[in-house]
Amino acid sequence: MVDLTPFVENLRQEAVDSRKSASDSFDQSDTDGFLSQWASGLTAQKATAEADLIEAGGVSAKQALFDLEGNQVPAKRIPSKFGYNQSCWAILDGWDWDESRYTGEFISDAKQQKTFEKKGYRKGVVLAPVEIELVGSGMVNVSVAWVQTGFGTEVLSDGKGWDRPPYPYEVREAV
Repeated sequence: MVDLTPFVENLRQEAVDSRKSASDSFDQSDTDGFLSQWASGLTAQKATAEADLIEAGGVSAKQALFDLEGNQVPAKRIPSKFGYNQSCWAILDGWDWDESRYTGEFISDAKQQKTFEKKGYRKGVVLAPVEIELVGSGMVNVSVAWVQTGFGTEVLSDGKGWDRPPYPYEVREAV
């Protein structure tokens, strides 16, 4: 197995350097250098998140849809224009994250597990592959996101016994 420690250390150093650059910019120009300060801060956040992801093995806890028997359902969580707080689940026709097509069945995201169960589903949590991306538009909306790139590799909770978060682990949403 490849030792990724030097790569992680380089990312953490990049984050430190970016934070120092933002601080130096503020010291030299106060808020006149706001664009440089913003970009340096975002670069630091992204480098830190990338280092954290490498240390986590490239996976993160993400929500997943399960049937009532506890089997994961091929589905993607689709955010609304207001983000993940008002999202829905799109059922896919297969298990290929990039190539599967939507079936046309959409399940609105419910806050209560019993609401999902009435629809024949449960919301659980899986470890899934993710990548770090900058998402959003405009300066005020750009953020670092843990974007899911595949189906869950390990089930942490199939939804039985959980009504809603908090889970005993962090679930990172894309936005």
